[in-house]
Amino acid sequence: MNCSESEEKYYRGKLNSRHVHESATNAKEREKVYLEGGIHFITTRILVVDLLKNRIPIEMITGIVVLRAHMIIESCQEAFALRLYRQRNREGFVKGFSNSAESFTFGYGQVDRVINNLYVEEMFVWPRFQSLIQATLKKYEPVIVEFHVPMSQKMTSIQADILDIMNYLVKEVKRINPHIDMQEITVENCVTKKFHKILQLQLDTVWHQLSQQTKMLISDLKVLRSLMISTIYHDCISLYATLKKYKSAEYVMNSSGWGILDAADHMFETAKKRVFNDKEEFEPEWGAKWKSLSEILRVEIPNDIKLNVGHRKNKSAVVLILCQDNKTCYQLNQYLLLGAERCLFHMALQNDVKVVKMAKNYQEMIDSKNIILEKVKLQGTQKPEVVGVSDPEELQGEVEEDPMDTYQAS
Repeated sequence: MNCSESEEKYYRGKLNSRHVHESATNAKEREKVYLEGGIHFITTRILVVDLLKNRIPIEMITGIVVLRAHMIIESCQEAFALRLYRQRNREGFVKGFSNSAESFTFGYGQVDRVINNLYVEEMFVWPRFQSLIQATLKKYEPVIVEFHVPMSQKMTSIQADILDIMNYLVKEVKRINPHIDMQEITVENCVTKKFHKILQLQLDTVWHQLSQQTKMLISDLKVLRSLMISTIYHDCISLYATLKKYKSAEYVMNSSGWGILDAADHMFETAKKRVFNDKEEFEPEWGAKWKSLSEILRVEIPNDIKLNVGHRKNKSAVVLILCQDNKTCYQLNQYLLLGAERCLFHMALQNDVKVVKMAKNYQEMIDSKNIILEKVKLQGTQKPEVVGVSDPEELQGEVEEDPMDTYQAS
């Protein structure tokens, strides 16, 4: 139970085909297949119906394997199916498997509830260094090559400013609420992935007692955490456009006022310097990981393909890039299709960043790659007349009709 299509396909490939039966859609056909024995992959809904209709000889079932056992509490159908099975079959086994150990730590008595709903007596927690786990995973150990890409000096400066602002806000929260336990609200916890859960556990019971000022401070801490992440994962244009919104008078009036701090002013100024040089000319900073990605796609991966799959001439190699979120996926899609220079320029147009003049060396880079910027007029403060593209497929179609040279992954 609880098996996805991809998992079912994988398990079928590992099992003896003579003992694995295809699931039938017709009730009479399913009843016939059940009587043949063997291994059955079945959805929970169909299993419950067939158990209630006595289409399955419950006394003859050897056992049931439940995947994603930590979800047994949330979905009642699995628990109901196991209950019907246990009422008439005390000999058969039930085995539940889960790869989410954290799910058993949430809530009150989570482990006991899972065990009771699975109708099992024992629970084993096996870490990755357990001997059997190690022996199993070692057979399929992937080849991992790590590339440590350092952040630029300006990126480091922006993050330092964000930490300074966070430190100020945390102190303000504790100063305004001396009677409430705020031990877990620290700068270190603000930048962790579990920050929202920490806030929930710490403040849920007293949220109605907090002042409006405290609630704004908490909200601003969440904003600053998102800015910290954006500094690493998003391009300089997107970060600059986002910070411009937080610098607006409207936001400052509806926030705790962190936008008027000296650290905030320095952060805004540094973010602007990543896009424009000292002469207010457009000269954006490349993404920290872009050059490394290009080198991997152009040098490392082709060399690896020649060494390992060079003899398979009829099969093309597939390169899969995993990203933090959809925004990063779209950003890399533009970078690989358009090249860094035009990608950043398109980002500026889409985010309403005014480009009055380009830096000389940046313009030379564009000219050297024979990049033609269409429908753009850089006269005075007039806004460039370029339609922003939000759909990657639409962007793909536009690039195919464009005669200019672009970077492409090989």
